[in-house]
Amino acid sequence: MEADLRPRAADALTLGRARRTSALLDVLWTAFTDELYTVWVKVWIAAVDDPELYAALAPLERPQSALFAAIADDAAPKTVPRSEWTRRFSAALDAMRGLALKLTIQPRTTPIQRDPWPALRRELTHLLDR
Repeated sequence: MEADLRPRAADALTLGRARRTSALLDVLWTAFTDELYTVWVKVWIAAVDDPELYAALAPLERPQSALFAAIADDAAPKTVPRSEWTRRFSAALDAMRGLALKLTIQPRTTPIQRDPWPALRRELTHLLDR
């Protein structure tokens, strides 16, 4: 999954301005919606109470962070200062992680009636395109 994330993000960036940001966000969203993400969340939660597990997992986070940083660099508009772009891109990733976490672990008595991703994608597109 992660191995193909950057090439798929690069493909999204070749689309016209009107579609590229939402397409990029859709690609990034896949990193938070596959079964591996659910497992990763459960293991990280277990690591909170297990210092050895935490120490073993921490180095594994670096490649993922580097991957997202590389994608952010690839997507950075020339018209936006780098520090501002990094803040926006980080906020988008944090929002996606938050929604994915909510969808993964939030107890519910009824199924979700409406997919919340399209609304979040729309807001994040506005954030990144401004």
